[in-house]
Amino acid sequence: MMNTPTSILAAMILVSGSVTANAQDEHILRAQAQEAIANTFATMSGSLMKALGEGGVEKAVPFCHENVKQLAAKMHEQNGVRVQRVTHKARNPVNQATADELKLI
Repeated sequence: MMNTPTSILAAMILVSGSVTANAQDEHILRAQAQEAIANTFATMSGSLMKALGEGGVEKAVPFCHENVKQLAAKMHEQNGVRVQRVTHKARNPVNQATADELKLI
């Protein structure tokens, strides 16, 4: 089983568009998704760790709030994927996972 940050990030990353894939296509898409997950996690966690190092939690929390959309846009541009937050226990309905996302969570 994936560790929690990776599984959450996997649920956040959706390959744009709908694709009907055979087994080989699915294998290629999975490999591309894993690469995008690793790249996105490294970028976002690196940015968070930098903010933590510069000012602790007091800086990291506002940093995330203020910069997550720009980081997600950067990941979309670099990897061709959409990054979003979803959960099975959403306080904000916008973040409620779809049925497909719930399978990943």
